[in-house]
Amino acid sequence: MDPAISFCEIDLDDLEFYERCGGGSFGSVYRAKWKSENIIVAVKKLLVLDKEAHVLSLLSHRNIIQFYGAVMEEPNYCLVTEFAEKGSLYDYLQNPDNVMDFQQILTWATEIAQGMNYLHNEAPMKIIHRDLKSKNVVISVQGVCKICDFGASRFMGSTTKMSLAGTFPWMAPEVIQSLPVSESCDTWSYGVVLWELLTHEVPYRGIEGFQVAWLVVEKGERLTI
Repeated sequence: MDPAISFCEIDLDDLEFYERCGGGSFGSVYRAKWKSENIIVAVKKLLVLDKEAHVLSLLSHRNIIQFYGAVMEEPNYCLVTEFAEKGSLYDYLQNPDNVMDFQQILTWATEIAQGMNYLHNEAPMKIIHRDLKSKNVVISVQGVCKICDFGASRFMGSTTKMSLAGTFPWMAPEVIQSLPVSESCDTWSYGVVLWELLTHEVPYRGIEGFQVAWLVVEKGERLTI
């Protein structure tokens, strides 16, 4: 069922690491230089090389982070992707100096939607991201939004019932309850990202994750627009 996995294998020695620039699911992310290509990249260090490299190797879209290759040397597994100079959408929205007009909100909302639509409807295999949130959207030097961190992603059809994955304030009720899911769980998460774009707030700020899960599932709690 899986297409042949093919991607560039990169030597660990060919990477020069700089500062840590964030933690994704299942790994830490660093800014680094890919020496032989003379470009700045983002490198995600992993304990195990799971499906993420396979997922990324299939994807090619303006609003999905570009995958360059992987370090396959145990125990130094790494994923190498393009580096988005302007950081995460989450950090951008939390900086009070960043003022956005409605046109900018609309542009970024559209770009994220186009990236998600590609995953669901246009990619070689239908992919459910399962962890869409503002921390997993990064902004390129040209100001383009790109979806990243596919550590929790699944190919639709590989399994219908899924393990719990994602981040509670962005998580659809059916995911919290470990019910069978479809791409609509990403649509829910996208709605939370829209809410973030409009409010510049952190969803359910100050409430513990499990408490958020309980409120959403048991009490029907929803973000106020």
